[in-house]
Amino acid sequence: MKFVLGGILIVIGIVIGFVSARFIEFDSLKLDGNINPVEVLTLCVMLFITLYIPAVLTNRLTNKRHVKDALIRRVEQVQGRFSEINTIVTDCRQKNTISNSSKNSILQLFTFLSNDIYTLNQLLKECDKNHFTSEVDKLNEDRRKYKGIVTSSDFQRHNYEANTKKEEEQAYTQMQGFLTKLIFKINVW
Repeated sequence: MKFVLGGILIVIGIVIGFVSARFIEFDSLKLDGNINPVEVLTLCVMLFITLYIPAVLTNRLTNKRHVKDALIRRVEQVQGRFSEINTIVTDCRQKNTISNSSKNSILQLFTFLSNDIYTLNQLLKECDKNHFTSEVDKLNEDRRKYKGIVTSSDFQRHNYEANTKKEEEQAYTQMQGFLTKLIFKINVW
């Protein structure tokens, strides 16, 4: 679309030039009838630089932004899963019991979380962003740690104790901080 618009503008410029040359006389402007091929080539190169290069750079930057947005959405999805788990655990602590439906929801969310992290890892590999491998490994490790805390022996007894609450909140807060930093790293990349 931009090339078509650029071509139309060039044609309009040429037409205006021919019309003004035929009907308007510029006494102070005298043109030599000789055409220098080097100058014509220079003009063509200048037109190419002014039209093509900005279009290519804009396209590349837009494509990179789309990739970043896709990765950030996936990280935010992981963040949301952790938040959902934390909300259910907090609710169970307030009720002082863990219902079977809460247990099932927590286990299902951990499965979804594992799948989300796997998908994020695959997206990073598709984008050849291997320098995020350590972050994904840490994310998996932290997920396992968080799952171990949430589904500990308290989980089996249907009741969270005070020390589990503190440990779970610390792990959750660290995980959210880590994911926020990962979003910043993806944005800067």
